[in-house]
Amino acid sequence: MNSTATASSPDYAALAPRVGEILAALAALIARAFLRRPQLAGLIVPLWQYLTHIAPRLARALTHPPRPRPATPRPRQPATKAAKPRLPNGRGWLVRELGYEGAAYMSQLQHLLSEPAMRAALDAVPAAQRVLRGVCRMLGVTNLPPRQPAPVAAPAVGGAPPVAEVPGEVDAPGRVGFWG
Repeated sequence: MNSTATASSPDYAALAPRVGEILAALAALIARAFLRRPQLAGLIVPLWQYLTHIAPRLARALTHPPRPRPATPRPRQPATKAAKPRLPNGRGWLVRELGYEGAAYMSQLQHLLSEPAMRAALDAVPAAQRVLRGVCRMLGVTNLPPRQPAPVAAPAVGGAPPVAEVPGEVDAPGRVGFWG
């Protein structure tokens, strides 16, 4: 029998439902806790929508390659919908509002993100990091990999860029004198 072992890509899609379970339970906690607090009741629906859409977005990011962006930007359409309510953006604000119950979900998510399979998925797919970054900030999760700086274009072939000459007299190596 002639069989060769093929190196298959890891099954990153299995990680998204685990994140989804944690975030669905967190959304239910938010609905229960924020109903008792009138100043936070307006955040229930936007948070519910945000948290329940993360798992499908994460699964899509882990399974599909990113689509190339068009070279020319699309023209902006005038906004016809009402503006969405903005969620607070402080680090760990959700845990502060939910107390020890919110800290439990933060701990679960932090533990999941520290598992080797999830760490490998986040290192391999930067789009998955972008999907999780907002919820990690809300909960105060600190073990998400830092943002990678944008790649810098390499200098043109032909050596180092030219150095601008400084007017003045050179009186010693490295020192320039300016006399009028």
